[in-house]
Amino acid sequence: MTGNFPGKFFAAVNSAGGFVSWFDEIFKTDELGRLFIIKGGSGTGKSTLMKRIADRGVSLGCECEYYYCSSDPKSLDGIILRENSSRAEARGVMNYASIAIIDGTAPHTRDPKLPGAADEIVNLGDYWQTDALCDHRGELARLTNEKTARFNQSYEFLYAAGELDKLLNSDAARFILIEKLNAAAERLIEQAKKGLKRGQRTGAFRLAARPVSALSTLGRASFDTYRESAGKVCEVTDVMGTSQFMFDALISLAHRQRLEVYRAPVPLEPSQSEALYFPRLDLSVVRSDKPGDYYNPELKIINMERFIDRSLLTQSDRKRRRMLTKYRDELISDALAGMSEAGELHIEIERVYRKAMDFDAVGRFCDELEARIFD
Repeated sequence: MTGNFPGKFFAAVNSAGGFVSWFDEIFKTDELGRLFIIKGGSGTGKSTLMKRIADRGVSLGCECEYYYCSSDPKSLDGIILRENSSRAEARGVMNYASIAIIDGTAPHTRDPKLPGAADEIVNLGDYWQTDALCDHRGELARLTNEKTARFNQSYEFLYAAGELDKLLNSDAARFILIEKLNAAAERLIEQAKKGLKRGQRTGAFRLAARPVSALSTLGRASFDTYRESAGKVCEVTDVMGTSQFMFDALISLAHRQRLEVYRAPVPLEPSQSEALYFPRLDLSVVRSDKPGDYYNPELKIINMERFIDRSLLTQSDRKRRRMLTKYRDELISDALAGMSEAGELHIEIERVYRKAMDFDAVGRFCDELEARIFD
């Protein structure tokens, strides 16, 4: 992508199709000055190391993209730091134009593509006491197997919920006024272009995923990055799950008009979107469950009720949709309950590893890494 998009995101989601990752798309070796890939067990300090480097970079004026774990939103899975060329004091504060640090362990395993030249492994396993971990081998195996079983069961619930969601979406397509919706999408983009010179209005079409919602061990988690990143914010009120049709129309329009766009995938079904950001237009379009969540006087709220032909909805249709929605939401709740149990097991695994770590040595290594990155 050409435009930077600093803020808080996820780089993966737990979905109806299992674990879906955008790590390779987001952390591209050829687009980064340096990529550090951390290896090590749970609780060995990977997230703490990333937070420390991110805090130092931000304090020096760098822009940071934070990528949190979709299963544990309190922990970082990756960061990207870029020098902020618009701020003179932030130029030259790093030894690279950009750096990324990622957790390269399962389920998003990553190894260097240009070892030494562009990316390298940071092995926190160098700082644990192997004998102490061997003493807990049986316990770690049991906890890991139980955690995997909980996640697998949760994915089965999410798969079933996804099938019901597909029925709801295919049903909704019957009563959407698509031509009226497409016209509204075009008006929105044209309104957002006001004030831009002709040469600023288009560029090259690029579409990239930057999730901001997750189904996690802590329940549903989300960030307001799309709302907070744009000067112009347009709400799309979701009526019977129909907001997806507006997001699809806007993405198609971006393709025709050669606009760069970021999208926030819906965790349950990542092919769907729940927010869009157009950097060139300084515009975010976000799904809202109720009008006025984030009102912007420059742009009208798009109420999806306008694009529904209610005459095509029978009483039987309404009853069926209520039933499908109820069962889908119950299945998601069951999945989240299983993930919560997996999260408790993960805490136990972390506790074992923490006791075996030499965190003083990890701290000294962090000092060395920080010195390498920053002058």
